[in-house]
Amino acid sequence: MTKRTLLSVLVAGACIAPFMAQATMLQETSSEPYTIKASDLAKKEQELTNFPLMQSVKATIRTLDNSLVEQIEPGKATNPANVKRVESILKESDWEYLFPLRAKEYSYSNFLKAVGKFPALCDTYNDGRDSDAICRKELATMFAHFAQETGGHESWRPEAEWRQALVYVREMGWSEGQKGGYNGECNPDVWQGQTLAVR
Repeated sequence: MTKRTLLSVLVAGACIAPFMAQATMLQETSSEPYTIKASDLAKKEQELTNFPLMQSVKATIRTLDNSLVEQIEPGKATNPANVKRVESILKESDWEYLFPLRAKEYSYSNFLKAVGKFPALCDTYNDGRDSDAICRKELATMFAHFAQETGGHESWRPEAEWRQALVYVREMGWSEGQKGGYNGECNPDVWQGQTLAVR
């Protein structure tokens, strides 16, 4: 995990902690659901993130508009710079070799669109850092996570386990439309689901 990613996670946790504490206090004093207004969250976010370090973190998690993402295709001259960098490092034939058991949703084209969605991924650095080397490390880390989190993990297969990534699209045992399929916090039967209900 890069320092920026770790910092992003820590800052996100720090941003939500006050609301979790508030929800706990509300739960202790009331059994009625509490609605947090989006405008209040936006105002609090602005208060908590209005300093240079946080602006840097926000730059790493910026996203490209979906209308532009959908235009990304392998080899297209108009692809964003970060997508072109990934294409120069990882060819479609490499993708096919690395992920032979992948679900159909995990195509090379869709992967490039996912890269394009997040411009800071495999970004260009003009401060002396080696952009290609950084991108290779980002991809290696990402692919290790793919293998761990979505891998088939079937040792009997001829493909090594590290090549069994992207098998699963959904959490095992979860079906589309199921509430709380990944974790229990959104379950309407528990205090988090009652107190922090999405409205």
